[in-house]
Amino acid sequence: MIRKSLLALAGACALTMSASAVTYSQLSVDGQLADGWSLVFSPIDLTLFYPEAFAGDLSPTRQGDIDVKFVASDPSGITMVSLTWMGALEGLGSFHMRGTIEDFTDSNNPIQIGAFDFSVLDHSELPSTRHVAIAPTTVIRITHAITLSAPDQTDPSGLDIAALTLTDHTFQVVPEPASIIGLALGAAALIRRRR
Repeated sequence: MIRKSLLALAGACALTMSASAVTYSQLSVDGQLADGWSLVFSPIDLTLFYPEAFAGDLSPTRQGDIDVKFVASDPSGITMVSLTWMGALEGLGSFHMRGTIEDFTDSNNPIQIGAFDFSVLDHSELPSTRHVAIAPTTVIRITHAITLSAPDQTDPSGLDIAALTLTDHTFQVVPEPASIIGLALGAAALIRRRR
């Protein structure tokens, strides 16, 4: 009887737990390669698509930028941002991403809490993901610039391309107290059931 009650209580807690959801605001995407951008978002990630982000052979430009800025917030706190990009590189094509993460809880006094600066120089490195751990905070502002570069090789038969398809920003959040309580009750019920 007690076992069934504990299992029922754990199940009820699991059903009533509210999932945390990151919200996004103040999104801006600019730069010479940002034309036609679009987005898709979910409770834990924001994905930006770039249909015109192409540099190199068969393109009017050999180098170009995309500048992204947005605010992400979650009441339970954000502890990590994972940045992923997908695209194609050939020859001397490369991507370079640099940016900052700021605690934006007080928008009049943002404090830098993270930074990143990395390059992808070979197609075999794609898709590429980098994780930036930050001190837990409820509101962050992410600012980053992506440079696509594909200088011309001296060999005219060589193909040089840098094409960016998307960037994905995935957020790790602090588990809510209700989630932790539900997990603890479920574990207690399983331990009790085994006895």
